[in-house]
Amino acid sequence: MLGEAGDTDHFKFTAKKGERYRFRAHANKIGSPVDTVLYIYDAAGKSIGNSDDADGSSDSRIDFTAPADGDYVVRVKDMLDRGGKDYFYRIESEPYTPGILVTMPDMIRNDTQYLKQFNIPKGGYYAMTVNVSRQNFGGDLAFEMPKLPAGVELVNGGPIPKNLSTFPVLLKASADAPVAGGMYSLNVKNLDPAGPAVTGSFQQQLDFVRGEPNGTLYYSTNVSMLPVSVADAAPFSVSIETPKVPIVRDGTLKLKVHATRQAGFEKKIIVRMLWNPPGISAPATMTFNEKDTDLEYELNANANAELGKWNVTMLAESETDKGKVVTATPFTQISVEEPFVSMKMSMGNVSQGQKGELVASLEQLRDFEGQADVQLFGLPAKSETQVMKITKDQTELRFPITAADDTPVGQHKNLFCTLVVTQNGQQITHRVGMGGVIRVDPKPKAPAAPAA
Repeated sequence: MLGEAGDTDHFKFTAKKGERYRFRAHANKIGSPVDTVLYIYDAAGKSIGNSDDADGSSDSRIDFTAPADGDYVVRVKDMLDRGGKDYFYRIESEPYTPGILVTMPDMIRNDTQYLKQFNIPKGGYYAMTVNVSRQNFGGDLAFEMPKLPAGVELVNGGPIPKNLSTFPVLLKASADAPVAGGMYSLNVKNLDPAGPAVTGSFQQQLDFVRGEPNGTLYYSTNVSMLPVSVADAAPFSVSIETPKVPIVRDGTLKLKVHATRQAGFEKKIIVRMLWNPPGISAPATMTFNEKDTDLEYELNANANAELGKWNVTMLAESETDKGKVVTATPFTQISVEEPFVSMKMSMGNVSQGQKGELVASLEQLRDFEGQADVQLFGLPAKSETQVMKITKDQTELRFPITAADDTPVGQHKNLFCTLVVTQNGQQITHRVGMGGVIRVDPKPKAPAAPAA
């Protein structure tokens, strides 16, 4: 117990080099006001490590590896140096073993409960993102929900790759699922047969009371179960059309999203990507305006987007006669692949009022059929070029540049091209040749008139 303000406690222990231990403080979770801070020192008083909040709680945790044989000390204090007869706590230590920490990210600031309930409309879907932290092991993981309400099932979105710590969970309710709900477990297990047989369960701190100053947390609790319920059918549903083409690194892909509306339901529907594969970005939200049933949601892949096939889902929400309804799309698989072509631009040159060209070298990385369209962007004002076409065998491209008499003089940087390959009737859009430069020279002076 921290019996008075400024009190600190010290606990001595002995460890051998390389031994690993986890020290965990229990205070908030057992109803104590102590905001624990843990420190570890060696016998000479040198700091080895410290911890304030951990695992989404104000309670502390330190994972300790002994750097040498000897004695060590754990120090415990309150973050604000408070103390009193009610400032009790418990410290536990255990050998550091493999484990999985399962939590959910906060969707909005200072609200740990927003969109963290699986409220699934009959015949529909609901999804959340889950954080998984592997401790002392690595490997692919899988979600498990051993019990669910009648008519509800966990949709398999594939394994959680070993290099990812965030992944979507999708639940589906049948059209005849009874309206009901309860609290259910969410587990994550290691799929690597050569690794440890590790399972982790959902744990989360929920904040109940915040106030001044600056949204200070005054009361919270820890939960280990998720609320899952079946609600009445929503007056709308949203789905993503499976693309027939991949998104390539440094490329874009327009997902076709379709809204199905019950007769008479004509309100706006807001959609958002719940989770993006590594290296993929997307707009925060897009909106179906009243009566709209189709929109395109553009994904962007950076140069290091992780290759592979990924299942994605969107959340869709709208105001209804019964309040806000949130649902999700079924999983849709997208494929991230290498680009077909890379490009490097040489510096282009043109004079005011003249014609010039910009030359680009092409490297064909993969074969494609037919011709690809290439469009140059970033030219200075009052200059122009044209859309060019290339084949899979082409190694060079020359853009004709036309400058007006008053095209701005100087170097113009950050030119780039879009390169569009058509496959299965859909477009595969690349961004290539980034960082191109063109120089615009002053208009040549007219030759002097011959002397009389």
